[in-house]
Amino acid sequence: MSVDISAEGSSDVTVAATPDVVDLSALIAFSTEDIDKPDLDDRKYRYLKLANNLQLLLVSDPECDHAAACADVAVGSASDPEELPGLAHFLEHMLFLGTAKYPAENAYQSFLEQHGGSSNAFTQHENTTYYFDVQHPFLLGALDRFAQFFLCPLFSESATEREMKAVDSENSKNLQSDAWRLQQLFKGAADPRHPWSRFNVGSIETLSDKLERYVRLELSTASVPATRGSAQPQPGAEGGGSAANVATASVHASVRAKHVPALKVRRTLIDFHSRHYSANLMTVAILGRECLDTLAQWAVPLFATVPDQKLPRPKFDVEPYPLSRLNNYYRIVPVKNFSSLTVTWALPPITEQVHSKPFRYVSHLLGHESEGSLLSLLKNKGWADQLMAGESRSHSDFACFDVTIELTDEADAHVDEIIGLIFAYIRLIAAEPEPQRWVFDEMRDLASVSFRFRDVVEPSSLVMALAASLQLHPPKLAHSHPYLYDEWRPDLISDLLMLMTPQRATVSHVSRVHESIATSRERWYGTMYQRTPISDALLAQWSAVPLHPELHFPTPNPFIPTDFALVCDSEVGKAEEAAAAQAEAAATAAATSAAHTAGNAPNAAAVELDVSRGLHPGVCCDRSGTGVPILGLRYHLKGKDYDLCQAEYDKLTDADKQLYEAIPPPHMPPPPPPCAQLLELTKPKPEDRLGLSFESWALYPYLGLVVDKVHKGFLIEASQLLAQGDVVHEIDGRAVSQPNEGAAVLRVAHGTIRLNVTRKADLPKLWHKTDRTFRRPKTSIMMDIASPHSYVSPEAACLTRLFFRLLQDELTEFVYPAECAGLHYSVYNSTSGLRLSVGGYNHKLPALLEKVLGRLATPTLDASRFQVQKDLQLKEYSNFFKGQPHALARYAASHLLEMSRWHMLEYIEYVGSDACSHASLAAFTPRLLERIHMNVLCHGNTSQAEAKALVEQAAEVLKSGPLRTSQRPMLRLLQLPADVEVVLRLHPSLYSDSERSLLNTADTNSAVEFTLQAGLDKRPDTITLELLVQILANPCYEQLRTKEQLGYIVNLGLRIDLGVTGLRVIVQSATHDAAHLDARIELFMAGVPMLLDKLTAEEFGNHRSALLTAKLEQPKTLRQESGIYWNEIAQGTYDFERDSKDAEVLRTLSKDEVIQFWGRHFDASTPGRRKLSAQSFAAHHALPSKLAAGVQQRPIHYIDGLEAVLEYKRTLAAYPPPLRCDKVWN
Repeated sequence: MSVDISAEGSSDVTVAATPDVVDLSALIAFSTEDIDKPDLDDRKYRYLKLANNLQLLLVSDPECDHAAACADVAVGSASDPEELPGLAHFLEHMLFLGTAKYPAENAYQSFLEQHGGSSNAFTQHENTTYYFDVQHPFLLGALDRFAQFFLCPLFSESATEREMKAVDSENSKNLQSDAWRLQQLFKGAADPRHPWSRFNVGSIETLSDKLERYVRLELSTASVPATRGSAQPQPGAEGGGSAANVATASVHASVRAKHVPALKVRRTLIDFHSRHYSANLMTVAILGRECLDTLAQWAVPLFATVPDQKLPRPKFDVEPYPLSRLNNYYRIVPVKNFSSLTVTWALPPITEQVHSKPFRYVSHLLGHESEGSLLSLLKNKGWADQLMAGESRSHSDFACFDVTIELTDEADAHVDEIIGLIFAYIRLIAAEPEPQRWVFDEMRDLASVSFRFRDVVEPSSLVMALAASLQLHPPKLAHSHPYLYDEWRPDLISDLLMLMTPQRATVSHVSRVHESIATSRERWYGTMYQRTPISDALLAQWSAVPLHPELHFPTPNPFIPTDFALVCDSEVGKAEEAAAAQAEAAATAAATSAAHTAGNAPNAAAVELDVSRGLHPGVCCDRSGTGVPILGLRYHLKGKDYDLCQAEYDKLTDADKQLYEAIPPPHMPPPPPPCAQLLELTKPKPEDRLGLSFESWALYPYLGLVVDKVHKGFLIEASQLLAQGDVVHEIDGRAVSQPNEGAAVLRVAHGTIRLNVTRKADLPKLWHKTDRTFRRPKTSIMMDIASPHSYVSPEAACLTRLFFRLLQDELTEFVYPAECAGLHYSVYNSTSGLRLSVGGYNHKLPALLEKVLGRLATPTLDASRFQVQKDLQLKEYSNFFKGQPHALARYAASHLLEMSRWHMLEYIEYVGSDACSHASLAAFTPRLLERIHMNVLCHGNTSQAEAKALVEQAAEVLKSGPLRTSQRPMLRLLQLPADVEVVLRLHPSLYSDSERSLLNTADTNSAVEFTLQAGLDKRPDTITLELLVQILANPCYEQLRTKEQLGYIVNLGLRIDLGVTGLRVIVQSATHDAAHLDARIELFMAGVPMLLDKLTAEEFGNHRSALLTAKLEQPKTLRQESGIYWNEIAQGTYDFERDSKDAEVLRTLSKDEVIQFWGRHFDASTPGRRKLSAQSFAAHHALPSKLAAGVQQRPIHYIDGLEAVLEYKRTLAAYPPPLRCDKVWN
C-alpha cells in the first residue's frame, strides 16, 4: 500500500500506513549486523552505509514504548564564519521552525507533542546533534518530518528574526553561570587563529546583519624586519588599497585597508546549511519496535536523498595551545562564592586510543579517593573536599586533561603547595619501573562487568550515544568502545605522563580572594581575572618536588563482584515465587468474597453456576476444604462438595435455595485475660495491599510479621510488627489456642482486628520484591528514617545537614572503591527525617550497607573536618541566592506553600554564627536517632530471608527506640485563598543590606512561577489535569517563547506538592520584568477555553492516546521500578498501581470533562480560582507599583519580604496529607 505519510493529524495514516516495499540495494553501499552488545541486550542492530556515504544504525526493540532517532552532523561551532560567532548554534535553532514539506513553524513539535514525544538539539565544537523520541506507532511520521531538517529547511525571514532573540535570551541565561564563564576564559587562552578560541553561543550582537565595510585595521607580525618605508604585501590580503608600514626591531606592524562585504544572516544560514550539512558528515541512529527490514524500508529512502558533497572533515592548521599559550597562572573571581583549583594540560588527540585508554589509567590513580590518595592527603591537611581527574575535552586535533579540586577557605593560601602535591603524585605514578599492569587489569574487569550487565538504555539516550559513536569508531564498537581495555600499552601511559609537566600546565585558581588583583575583564561574559606566566621559581619547585610518604597506590579493589547468580533462578527464589502466587490467588479470592458480602457482586446474569467445575467466575464460592474459606455464614449444596456465600445465595430462586443448607461460622473459644499490650489494626490499609482490592486479613505469626500479603512478589508487612519471642494471645477477642504456631490463624472480612500481644521489639517496616523481570544481579535498598528531631527547627535542619556532610566525608575512603565497582550509596536529610539508599551488584552490597549504617550509628565527627564542612555548607546556602531567577521564584513559592518549611536565610543566620559549633553538633546527634520509624524497600536480586536479615541488621546497628505514631512528621501544604491573587515578590530593594549582599545584582534576568492550585491528588481530577498539561504545554511554549519571545525558559507543567495538584507556568526573561511576564501568562490563560473548544476530536484523541501510552509504559530498569515503588512508600500513598488506574479513567475521559475541569478550577471567571504568582525581579527592573485588582477585578494580596511571608502563612488553612490509595477516588 502506498500512502502520503505527510498527511497532518491523521493518526491512522501514521500508525498503520507502510510504504510499498522498495528495493534498497542501489541505495545501500554496505551493511553489517556484527555489532558488539551487552549479553542481556535483546535488541537487534544493523549498520548501513548508504550510497551517499551517510551512516545509519538501525535498532529493533519489540518491547519499546517510545521510538527515537538522532542525527549527528560533524559540523559545529568550529565552522562558524569569523564574522558571525554562534552561527552553527543559530542554525540548530532554525531547523525546528519549518521545512518545505511541513512549512508550519510548529509542525514538527506539534506532531511530537500530540504523540507523547519530545525533541532537542545541541551544538558542540565539531558536532551538532538533533534527536527526538515519540510513541512507537508514530515513528514513521516523526522520521519524515525529522529528515526534512537536512533536505529543505525554510529559514523564513520572520522566524530568523524571532529565533535570533531566542538565542540571545539563551546566552543571557548563561552570563552569570560560572561554568560558562570559566569555559570561555579557557577558550580565550587559545591561539586566536584557532576556532576553539571564539565565542560560540551567539547573541544579537554577533548574529545581526553586518553592514558593508571598507576598512579593517589589522596588526600582524613578521619574523623578518621590514625596511623603513617599504611596502610589503601581506598574504591573504583582499581587495585594493594602500598599506602603511612601521618597523620596530624585528616586529612588523601593518595597517591595511580591506573590503568586508555586507552579510545577511538569513542568506548566510542557507549557505552554511548547504555547504556543511553533507551526507558524508552525518550519522543517524533510529530505534523502533519494527523489525530491522521495516526500519530500513522507512529510513533509507528518507536519508538517501541527503546531498553528499564529499566534504572532508574540518581541519585546523593551527595548534590551539602551543607552548607559547601554556604555562599561565589564572586567578579568577567567580560569581558564586567558592574556591577551586584546576590544573590543565593540553594534549594531542586521544580518540584513536580507544583500546588502551592510557588517560583513564592516569585519571583512575590521580582521582582515587581511598587511603593514600591525593585527595586523602589534601583532606587530612584541611585543604580539600572533593577532587576530580580526567579528560575534560576531546576533539579531533587536541584534548585536555584536568585535575580539579574543591578547596577549603584555608587552602586559598596553600595553592602552590597543593599543585606541588599534584606533581608529587604524578611523579609517583611515573616513578614505577613501568605502569602497573594489575591496575589496568582491574579497570578492564570492572568495565567488562559493567558492559555485561548494563541496564537497558532508554531510547533517546541510546540513539544519541550510537550516532556520536559512529562519528569516531567503527560500527562494531558503537556500543562497546567506552568499556574496551583490550590493549595494554604502558608506552602510551609513559608518553602521557611525560606531557603532564609543570612547563605545559595551565593553572586556574578560582576564589573571591582575587577581587583586588583581578583587573582584566573577559569580553563575552565579563569575568574578572588576572593572568600571569608561572614563575621560574615555581616551575623549578614543582619540577623537583619529592615523593611524599603519605602518597601511595590504592590497594586491589575488594568490592569487585564475582557472584552473579540470580535468586529468582534458585530453589529459594522458586519457592518464594510459588508462595507469592498462592497468596495472591488467595488474596484475590478473599477480595471477591468481601466484595460480594459488601453488595458489590457481579451481575447475576453474568454468573453461571457450574457445580462440576467447582468454582464459578465470581470466585467467591469454593469447594469445601480447599482454596479460601467463605467468611461468615455459608450455604452448603446438599450432597455436593460446594458452598455459596451469602451474596450468591441471595441470587438464587426460591426453588434453588431449597437445595442448600446454612452452615454457621466455626465456634471460637472465649478470650483469655487481658495481657501486656493492645494493638489495633484496622481493615486492610492501602500500604498492606498495594492497590489490590481485597478486604480480608491473614495472620502469619512468625518472625517480623503480623500481616503477610503477597501481590506480584511483594511481601507486605503491617506497621505494627511482631519480633522473635513475641507471643500472640488474643485476636479480635478470641483466644489463640496455639500462639505463634500454624499458618493462617484467622481471616476476617470486615471491621477491626484487635490483637493482644506480648511484644519484644519494634522492627522496621519492610517492603520486598525479588526481581524476576530485569534479571540483573543488582539490588536497590532504600530507607526512610522518620526522626522528629531532624527538622524541628532551622538549627536542627542545619545540624542534620552538617551531620550528613561529615558522614559522607568519613565514608569517602571506604566507599570510593565500592563506587568504582558498580555500587552506589547516598545519605541525606529531608523534612521528615533521613534518607539512605544503597544499590548495585548485590554480591558485595551487604558490606557497603553495614559500613554505612555503622557510621550512621557511631560517627566520628572529626572537629577539624567539622569546620571545613561548616564553611562549605555556609557557601552552599549563600550561593543559592546566586542561582537562576526561576529557581529563586520556585523556592519562594514552595516556602510559602509548605506548612513546615524553614527558609534559607534562617539557615545562613545560624550556620554563620558561633552557635553552630562542633559541640552543638555532638550534643544534637544522639537525639537524631534516639527514636525513629523506618520504612525499608528491598528490591532486586535478594530473597525474602536476605531482605529480612538486612533489616534486622539495620535495626540492631542503629539501636534506636520506636517512634510513636503521634511523633511522626506530618507534611502539609497550605491552601491558597479563593478569589484572591497572591503575588509574592522578590526584588533587591526588599532585602536588608546584609541579605542584599547575597544576591547577584548583575543578573539581568527576571522570572515568574505562575501557579493555579487545583486541589487534592485524587482521581479523576489529577489525570484530567495531566491531560490538560499534555494539551497546553506546546501552545504555551509556542505563544510565549516562539512568538512573543519573552525568554529562553518557558515551561507549562503539572505541579504536585505533598498530595496537592496544580498548574504551573515558569517564564524567565532578560527583556521583561516579572510582572509583565505574569500578565502575558494570564493573557494566554484567557485564551485556553477557546483553544480547548477548537480542538478537533482527532486532536483530542491524539493527546489522550499520548498520555495513555505514557501511563501504560513499563519501567525498563530495576532502578526505575524501584523509584516508582519508593515514591509511593516515601509519600505514604501506596498507590503502586497508580498508572494503570489512571489509564482506566483516562480511556473514558472526554473533551467536555476537560473543559469543565478547566472551568471549575482555572478559568479567570471561576469563583474559587486559587492563584500564586512568585515573581523574581532583576535589579535593573524597578519594582512595579501595587495594583488594586487583577483579572476579573479580583483583589491582589502582595507579599514583600520574608517576615510578610511568615505572617501570611499563619492565615492559611492546610490541605490534608497526601491521600492513601483507598482515598484517591471521588
